[in-house]
Amino acid sequence: MALPALLALLFSGMPMAQDGASGNGGEPVADDETPQVAPLERVFIQSGSGQGALAQRYPHLAVWLEPEDSPRVLALVERESAGQANGAVIIIGDEGDSANAPLLAAMREKLTEAGWAAMTLGMDSPSLALQQARDHHARSEDEKAAGQPQSDGPVMIDVNSQAVADLLQAHRDSMNAVFEAATGWLAERGYQEIVLVGIGRGAAAVHGYLPQAPSSVRRAAWVAADFGRQTGETVLEGLSAVDGLALLDLYSSRGSGIQDRKAAFSRRQWQDYTALPVPTDPQLRALRAGSVVNRLVGWLMPSR
Repeated sequence: MALPALLALLFSGMPMAQDGASGNGGEPVADDETPQVAPLERVFIQSGSGQGALAQRYPHLAVWLEPEDSPRVLALVERESAGQANGAVIIIGDEGDSANAPLLAAMREKLTEAGWAAMTLGMDSPSLALQQARDHHARSEDEKAAGQPQSDGPVMIDVNSQAVADLLQAHRDSMNAVFEAATGWLAERGYQEIVLVGIGRGAAAVHGYLPQAPSSVRRAAWVAADFGRQTGETVLEGLSAVDGLALLDLYSSRGSGIQDRKAAFSRRQWQDYTALPVPTDPQLRALRAGSVVNRLVGWLMPSR
């Protein structure tokens, strides 16, 4: 496949920055030329019009976060029910979840009853471009691990790999900007301890933010984590710059990768890693929230 066609396929559906006021994107690139990939705009979480409807439906919970260099993002926040707060919990849902998805809403309510403030964030379904970038990256990593030579020509490898890396980095940057805004909002309101919780692909987003999280984030939890095709060692390597973090890994019996993660954390002798099974049947997610929150609160409450 010609290089321009492959790049067009890779970035189909991905918004590109436009030059000037024309929006035409410049002259077409000939097949024998190296294409100039337009600068990538960030990939945002829950940036669609559905946020406005949620804000109107739950005005008493709605908080508009303003990430740096990004559009505002809706969070739903419930304060602790009574007494002094233990801290605050930020929960980000799986891809395709709104900030009030059944499991997130139930977890938010139950955490406030247990004395924690709770903020929930949704996440858009991945664009076709992001899915293709993930697949391309996974194939490249598999080939490297197997010691197989790349089949494409050197120019195609360089350009495609850089385009994929740029898109994946743009996605990580947009997620991190939202976490930065969320933790900042809670810190401004006096919450000295903030716990990050990610569900499904949201766990991968939390994982990506932890190396730059503020000192108020000393604990994090993954629920039915989906790290794609990352190995346990790769997940652990992403936390190499993180010190003194307590991790709770609530895994689904239907999930994959948990045994590999447990083995990796055990080999590295991570001091505070806890893995516990939890029922996460997609059809019963809201009903299972009690089990998830009970495990989470039980892990949070002992002094650490």
